[in-house]
Amino acid sequence: MKKIVVLYGGVSEEREISQKTGLSIANALTQKGYQVHLIDTADDDWVYTLATISPDAVFVALHGRFGEDGKVQGVLESLKIPYTGSGVRGSVIAMDKLLSKYFFENAGFHVPKYVTYTSHFSPNEIRETGVGYPVVVKPRYGGSTIGLHIVDNDTDLVKAINDILEMGDVPVIEEFIKGRELTLGAYKNIDGKVVLLPLIEIVYGAEIFDYETKYTAGAAKHLIPAPVPESVYDELERKIPLLFETMSLDGIVRFDFMFSEDGILYVLEVNTIPGMTSVSLVPDAARHMGLAFEELVEEVLKTASYGKA
Repeated sequence: MKKIVVLYGGVSEEREISQKTGLSIANALTQKGYQVHLIDTADDDWVYTLATISPDAVFVALHGRFGEDGKVQGVLESLKIPYTGSGVRGSVIAMDKLLSKYFFENAGFHVPKYVTYTSHFSPNEIRETGVGYPVVVKPRYGGSTIGLHIVDNDTDLVKAINDILEMGDVPVIEEFIKGRELTLGAYKNIDGKVVLLPLIEIVYGAEIFDYETKYTAGAAKHLIPAPVPESVYDELERKIPLLFETMSLDGIVRFDFMFSEDGILYVLEVNTIPGMTSVSLVPDAARHMGLAFEELVEEVLKTASYGKA
């Protein structure tokens, strides 16, 4: 029986969801016959506990800072313990919503117009750069739409920027794309092949697909497969494997998109450790293709390794 540690909880704003994701993964692996230990990285002695257990592999179920940003991955690399998901490089790139835009564009995807925030930022830049209102203001390194704002004037823009700065993050300011919200789960299997899960369209009544809407059962409807033109599927089949390669992605990830009213697919961000709760998107897509949650989790576990790029 393989001994597996699931790292969960953590210290980010997404701690609550990470706890749910970790418990779901631990239950799935237990059902598959693994000896599972849960470790909360919010505990001061979590590294000592991990070393004492000496697991065969670690399943990383942490969301947000000190989970998806490469820091925990660096610890696991130094301990030479195989772990799931992207390595240090891939985690750093994907966590940075500004840096990742360069990789999206290099792969041929459209990204929303954006303004790079500096300490000398002025709201006039919204007009001068041609971005224009409304704009989306979000944390550069955050997730789960925590701290995300949609604003249409200078006053609210400044308030949104200050809110994110008070969170200890850096604002990213980009044009608001009106259209349909899509998401795609994908994973690299044990043979190194990138497998795409069914594309999902997310339909909801709230203004944005926010934290509450994401994690409240019944608050959003998942259309699987997403009713979009075949050209969208062709584009994803061509470009997603390229992103896995150039961004050093591994394990299972989730890409978020907007399909604009004029038929353009915009990539917004990539999550290297997507939610794996009962209402999460990736498990729902996997179920649609006949892959049970327990099988999906085990498939990801099989790819655990260290010495990643």
